[in-house]
Amino acid sequence: MKPEMVRRAEATTATMNKYRNKPFNWKAGTTCIHLLRFHLRQLGYKPEPLPRIRSAIGARRALDKRGWQHVGDMLDSLLPRVAVLETLSLQLGEEVYGEPFGNLKLKVLENKSANVASESTGP
Repeated sequence: MKPEMVRRAEATTATMNKYRNKPFNWKAGTTCIHLLRFHLRQLGYKPEPLPRIRSAIGARRALDKRGWQHVGDMLDSLLPRVAVLETLSLQLGEEVYGEPFGNLKLKVLENKSANVASESTGP
């Protein structure tokens, strides 16, 4: 079995490689939610399949159906909270810019990041 830090580093690298330089796109399924699901699978989690979300309206409906106001609520339902120092090589968090959903951002050491929702609204 690989050490935890090696697993995390490999998962982060795989996620960065897949989503780096991919713009946010509802129809192509390149959203922060897709990034999160891919990353969780790389870490060995088995998140539920994503509903087909191809618009901001569909995303709002999916959040409402589960009782979540924004993606931070979704994260809280999927993962235990950890202290920032415990994230080590990876930081996955929510940023809210006054948008109806917030967005997710994957950060790695040296302040490099893959953020498929940096300029867009939605999960």
